[in-house]
Amino acid sequence: MTDDDPVAQAMKDALDSRPDALFSPEEREKIESLVEDPRAQPGYELQRGALVWHDEIAPGFGACQTMSVAWWKLHMLQYYRTMSWRPEELEKGAKDFRSSFIAASRAVWEKAYASGLRWIGFLPSRVDPKNLAVLIEFEKAEFGDPEEGDGSSRLVRPKHKAVSAGIGAL
Repeated sequence: MTDDDPVAQAMKDALDSRPDALFSPEEREKIESLVEDPRAQPGYELQRGALVWHDEIAPGFGACQTMSVAWWKLHMLQYYRTMSWRPEELEKGAKDFRSSFIAASRAVWEKAYASGLRWIGFLPSRVDPKNLAVLIEFEKAEFGDPEEGDGSSRLVRPKHKAVSAGIGAL
């Protein structure tokens, strides 16, 4: 990881004990100015396996180097929210190659929530564990139904070309 790696910087900021390390006042203002789109439907962000809504990330957050770190932190919020519906995956991931990303994502979630950040991704309808059923349907559409295979692996070849709903669409 280099100093100009936005993911590395987002993870470093997440684990930083300074309260202002998460989002700058400008970034926070952009996040808190987001308005829920009542027509917004959840989508599937394939790279991290997260449920996302198109209105959760401010336009332009990934457009420049300065904002891309904030963009990654928002994706970490989306990832942790999704993983929180699967506690067994969080536990398993804490012991494998995902451990540092999960720890940083959890720290971002806890800091953002504790700071009173008014992010629409914290809306009750979006953190509702019932969204796990929606996530599972997206996964079945992308990867097939693991119940229909031999059950030996969750990692199966997608039925069709996967498109990330979170990157580029947001």
